Amino acid sequence: MENELRQIGGRKQLGYVLSRSRSDYAYFQPLKEMEALIKEGMFVVIISRNEGLTYLAEITGISHYNEYYEKGEIWAEALREGFPPPDEISRRYTVAALRILGVLTPQGLRNPDKPPLPGDLVYPASLNDLQSLYHYDLSSGQTPARFIEIGKIYGYESEELKLPALLDTNNINMHFAVIGTTGSGKSNTMGRIIEMLGARSGIDLPGGYKTIPVMIVDANGDYLDYFENPELVKSYSKVKRLYFEGSEADNIRSQSSKAELKRIKIDLNALSPSEISETIIAIYHSGKLEGAELQLNYLSSFLSDIERLKEQFPLCMSNNNYEVDYNCIINKIDKLKELIEEDRKANKVHSSTADAVIRAVANFHELMVKKHNIIPSHGANAEINDDFVDDITNPKDPKLVILDFSTEGATGVDLTVKQFVVGNVLALLFKKFTAYRIQGVNRLLLFVIEEAQNYAPNTQVYPIGFSLAKKILASVATQGRKFGLCLGLVTQRPSYVDPIVMSMMNTFIIHRVAPGDIKFVSTVTGGLPKYIERRLTYMEPGLAVLTGQMNVFPYPIFVKVDRREKHKYSSIVNNE
Repeated sequence: MENELRQIGGRKQLGYVLSRSRSDYAYFQPLKEMEALIKEGMFVVIISRNEGLTYLAEITGISHYNEYYEKGEIWAEALREGFPPPDEISRRYTVAALRILGVLTPQGLRNPDKPPLPGDLVYPASLNDLQSLYHYDLSSGQTPARFIEIGKIYGYESEELKLPALLDTNNINMHFAVIGTTGSGKSNTMGRIIEMLGARSGIDLPGGYKTIPVMIVDANGDYLDYFENPELVKSYSKVKRLYFEGSEADNIRSQSSKAELKRIKIDLNALSPSEISETIIAIYHSGKLEGAELQLNYLSSFLSDIERLKEQFPLCMSNNNYEVDYNCIINKIDKLKELIEEDRKANKVHSSTADAVIRAVANFHELMVKKHNIIPSHGANAEINDDFVDDITNPKDPKLVILDFSTEGATGVDLTVKQFVVGNVLALLFKKFTAYRIQGVNRLLLFVIEEAQNYAPNTQVYPIGFSLAKKILASVATQGRKFGLCLGLVTQRPSYVDPIVMSMMNTFIIHRVAPGDIKFVSTVTGGLPKYIERRLTYMEPGLAVLTGQMNVFPYPIFVKVDRREKHKYSSIVNNE
């Protein structure tokens, strides 16, 4: 009878449920021979005598007890003298804490409304028990196209019972973040996501996409191997690598017909006159616009006077749906200065304001046109423009785009210029995707930003000064999901990222984090179980917590992320 009681379907009983269980939490005492087999993260089932319910649960903690090693026990003095008590006469036992995930039913997992009873039997969960969490037949080995596998559930990586860790791409438009300290594995995780998207074909998404187009701000060259070897992401018809003129990348040549190397050339017309003015004045004053209101108002009014600009810049009329080509106007710096001087003489602007605006415009021209040559003479000559967005987001021909901000692709380029490029690109994307929505066109793009704290900084704690991209990034975070413009943020210090932007992320892949980030992470994720919080600062490289809407499990899980493919660049070799 005892052997029959302890085995169900070939599974040996693990132990017994203890008293004071709740519908969400319970404790069980494992059998002596099972104490060494249980581990945190292990899934178990409770076969209850309470209406015959079967609970699915996860072991969240394990405690071992020995009565002679309690504080102040009778053997305390002997221990001081170095004489341990004999184990064979002590009262010893183990207790495991369980998080109850739900009640197993033929229709799937449902919320429990009553706790298991003391003495209920605990067994290891089988593949059949866990099937209800996945909503497809695990034994088939065929993962539905909407899911991408980034690794395995921690503790379930063996051939005997391997559980995939999946992301649901149907929810990618809700934005996600990958966070973790240096060396924790976050870039490996982002690379794994890109490779899985690049390996998929036929994802069931609106617009008939076979996979999701991606544009990534590559801060350290961690994704350049896809340019070197596009076959790593063969679902993308082309891998475009964009870099700054004058960088080391000038000496590189593409080795594949599927890889394209271009210099960064932006279309200033993506910004409104007021946005261009704010950018120019902000760069000149290092982000401090207080006290520069007169300069900002005058320059905005100047650039908004379309009739005057048409008259004074007859060669600067746009052929690309804009009345005035601001690329052309900014390039004609001498004419700009001349017109501002005319306004000074006509008392349309105070002399000191005119001087400041002339210096600000000249500074912007020197930095963006002469030094880095990222603003071409006409918007039609820009690499990143309306046609570019139409091309990379084509459902039948999706592309992978790498904005190369590494030392090789952005040699000597300071952060302000990088922020300007990111802000301009996001402004272009936001306007294009808004237009797509109005036209009834389904388009999709995942925009990934490495070192996100440099583009949407939380200036209260991160002394970066300012960011030219923060405002538009916040707009994309709060509204882009409606249009199919998705964000993927990667950062080593999540608390350094603007809280509003970070709170808009609805999926988090959390690697090891700094102790100072624990409270922030718990807040933006909507709260994590305490046993998970306690582990966040000492997780091994490659181990992560997955939580949010892209997680197919309705609760946070530990995931061992698979290693991504590596080609040429080696900064991710050590799981970074």
